[in-house]
Order: sequence, then structure tokens, then C-alpha cells
Amino acid sequence: MWIRSPLPAIVALVLSVAAAGAAPTGLFVIPTADVLGPGEASLDCFTQGRNLARDADCDRFLGVEVGLPHGLEVGVDACLNHGGDDGPWWNLKWQVPLAGSDRRALALGLQNVGHQATAQPYVALAQTIGSGRGHLGVMRADSATRLYLGAEAPVTESLTLAGDYLSGPGGSTSAGLVWSIAPAWSLMVGRIWNRGEESERHWYVDLGYAFTAF
Repeated sequence: MWIRSPLPAIVALVLSVAAAGAAPTGLFVIPTADVLGPGEASLDCFTQGRNLARDADCDRFLGVEVGLPHGLEVGVDACLNHGGDDGPWWNLKWQVPLAGSDRRALALGLQNVGHQATAQPYVALAQTIGSGRGHLGVMRADSATRLYLGAEAPVTESLTLAGDYLSGPGGSTSAGLVWSIAPAWSLMVGRIWNRGEESERHWYVDLGYAFTAF
């Protein structure tokens, strides 16, 4: 959905929630075609792991993303435990202008750019369907080309059901809820089922804050 360093990493995955959207730029795992508007920013603290109460069993991140002119968005994420895991990791996305419709979006992106990391290019498409949204994309990750899917469906004005799927060995399936706590605050809680040799079930929790950077 979305993709990391303490201060710069304060603007990226803040998952500010709209009534019909789980997050501005990503879901639980996949990036989407959405970008923040010029000057808009988001800051979030997110945790993923088997046991979120123990540092040894989870990863804690701080993320920042900022919207720039011309459909660009830049973000950075940093790991707060485990010695940083060689981060931070940078993300860049460009939303391609599409004429004739405000119900779909197309974006080209590059994520996971950093020391001892392999950059992951992707193409993402989003389509509004009724009051919800569908997502489709292709990503190059772990030396393989992977298809991904996502969906968002509003349950109430402040609660959205969301899920995503990443194909291939080591891929994942995720599902959960996003709660718009207040105009600037959001909480995203979900379950991630990883596949492959390290098949595991992880919890994912993200507390986000949206603000104006410039």
C-alpha cells in the first residue's frame, strides 16, 4: 500500500483516512496510485509483527511523506528498533495525468531505495467503484514481477474495510479496518498472512497524522 528515518521519516505512511479510502498512498502492503496534494504531508508510526508488545517479535517504523507539485510525492521510512536495519528507505511516486475522469488514477513509483536494499519499481492503477475503490498494480520485487490487488469499502462515514494481495512466493494477503478518528488522525489495524518458506501471520497497526507542510 505505502510504503524511513526519525525526522524525515515523519511524513510518509500516515494513512490519513477519507470516508471511502483506507490510506492516501498505500494499503497494508501495497502502494496505490494515490498521491498527496502539493504541500500536504503525513506522519505515522506503524508496527508490524507476530507480537506487537515485544521488540524482538515486531518491527517499529516512523514514516513521512510529502506531496509536491506536478503529481509527485516523496517519502522516507526509518526502523526504530533492531538497530535501524540499514535504513532509512526512500520512496518516490508520480501520478500520471489522466484526461476525462476523476474516478481513476495511474501512478509510477519506486520504493525501498536505500543502503543494502533493492529498489522496487511499480505501476499502480486505482478505480472508484460505487462508494469504494479497487486497486491493481505490477511490482518488481525479490527478482520477480508480482501482480497485486487491493480494495477499500466504506462501512460507515469514519470506518473503512480494506484488504490487499501480493502474488508470488513470499507474497501476502492482508485485511483490516481503517478508522478516521478525527479530521487529521487515523488508525489502521489489520492482519497480514505471509506465504512461502517463512509463512507467518503478522499484526499491523498504524497511527497517522495528516498536516500541511507548506
